[in-house]
Parts: sequence; structure tokens; C-alpha cells
Amino acid sequence: MPANENNRRRGTGTVVRKTQRTPQKSSQRNNNTPPVSPSVMKALAVAFGVTTVAVIIIMIVYFSKRLNGTEIYISGSTVPLGVVKGITITAEDIHEKALVKLKSDEGEVIVNETLTAKRVHAKSKNFVTEAYIIGEVYKKFTYRVLASVINVDGKQSVVLKNAGEAESVMKEIKETYFLEDASVYFLENITVEDIYVEKSGIKTTEKAKAVLTEEKREEVTYNVRQGDSLWGIAQKHEMSLDDIYMLNPDLNQDPSKLKLGASLVISRSVPFVSVVTVRRETYEERNDAGDNGTTVAEITRINGEETERKRISWFIIE
Repeated sequence: MPANENNRRRGTGTVVRKTQRTPQKSSQRNNNTPPVSPSVMKALAVAFGVTTVAVIIIMIVYFSKRLNGTEIYISGSTVPLGVVKGITITAEDIHEKALVKLKSDEGEVIVNETLTAKRVHAKSKNFVTEAYIIGEVYKKFTYRVLASVINVDGKQSVVLKNAGEAESVMKEIKETYFLEDASVYFLENITVEDIYVEKSGIKTTEKAKAVLTEEKREEVTYNVRQGDSLWGIAQKHEMSLDDIYMLNPDLNQDPSKLKLGASLVISRSVPFVSVVTVRRETYEERNDAGDNGTTVAEITRINGEETERKRISWFIIE
């Protein structure tokens, strides 16, 4: 009996077949990376530690030195007025705010100083408020204020707070020589203009009036009027006869030249500015023929003293 037949008859009668077993592939691939030595691991750990420390140091330095404040300086000083927290504020901001405060107190002004700003790092305990800096700038400012000057013949004479005060002073001076129905003006060319000046140069209305009316000696022409005498003229103008003769040498040689309408040079006290009044007046007088008549004349006075009488008309009283 063949061997295969015998095999089929063994056991339970099942057919047992031989199969060739195929080896399975491993799910993990072989790792060809050589193992890291302990010395390398140690070196890597040291490098990581050094890097970490360096980063920490850099961050500490950065945060300790970073710009966090602004110092404000005023021109002419190397010492800051203070340091304000933050770096966005500018010198122009502080200057403008201090100027607004100054103008609210003094009116229109021009400030002499400028401000500069410097970004710095500062400790929090050293910071001051913006209001404090503005107050310090306000106190340090020097400035010129807008005022009004009275010019006499093109030269500055007195400075007042404003044009209203200047006009008031000139009005008061004119009223000193008030005459009803007379035109009044200054002998000098007087103008008022606005200028910027140091505040200390501004005078009160009382002091300004005193300056403009302060008397000085000057030589003027005097026209001899009816009833005048050398002695009377000298006394009226606080002069001596010798003073009159000195100013009028021809009169010294011939006193008879003192006639009605003659011109004399005299020295008299006159204020810094002189007020001229011109008024038409009517009065009675005799003519050269002895007739009584009425004269209409235009009379000019300087500081209350008659300097010219211009006859306009004369007619006989019936």
C-alpha cells in the first residue's frame, strides 16, 4: 500500500497538508543611529543651561535699561526740571500748555525760553506729574508782554498796559487846558502803537502822565502884547532881566525896540508835550483911530499861554 494512502488512513481520517511557513516582517525597522554617549548628553545640557541664563540676563538688562520716561530741559540749563513717566510727551506739548497758562494771567506774551526733551530710563519713584513740569516751566519763563507805547515825534516816550490807557492819559493832558468851543491838539506828533516789552517797563497812567507833563527849559519866541514890560515878561517866565538881554542882544542896545507885536526870545519851562488850543473869540477894542469896535479873532494858545492872535474881522460899535 502506498505511503500516501497510509497517511490518509491515520488518525481521524482528515487530510493533513504540509504548508511552508513564511517568516513575518518586523513592524519596527532597525534603528541604525548610534547611541548618544553620556558626555555628549552632558555637553548639551550645559549648553542649554548657558543659553537660558544668557536669555534671562538679556531680559533683565533690557527691562532695567529700557526708556520709560522723558526729561524736560529749559534753555540755558543742563539740569532737568523733572522727568515725566512715558516717552510720548514732547517739549512742544509742555511749552504750549505752560504758555496757555501764562497768557491767561498776563495776556498776549512772547516767551524768551525754549524747551527740549530727552528720553531716559528712570525709577518710578523719580517720576513727576505733567502738571508739576508745566508749573515749573511757568515759573522759569521770562517773557515780554504786548503793551502800547506813546511816541513823541517818532521817539518812544512811555509804555502803558494797552492802547486804552494810552488814550486816557492823552485825554487827561488835553483836558488840563480845556476851553469851550476850542479845537485841541498836541503840538508834537504823537502816535500810539503796540509793542512787546518787558513787563517792568510798563508805567501806570499816573506815572505816564507825570513823564509827559514834566517841564523842561527851552527857548521860544514871545510876541509882545499890549501892557507888557521887560520886567513883567521876565517875572512871568521865571527869568531875570539879564537872561532876557542875553537872549536878545539887540534889545540890550536899544530897549525902545520893545514894542507891541515885537518878537522876543525867551526861556521858559514847557512840558514834554504841549497842548495847543485854537478858539474864535469876540471882544471889544479901540482901533488906532480911537474908535470903539468889536473884534473877531482866532486865538492860539500853547499850554494855556497865548502865542498868536489872528484878527478875522472888526466893526465899529454904533
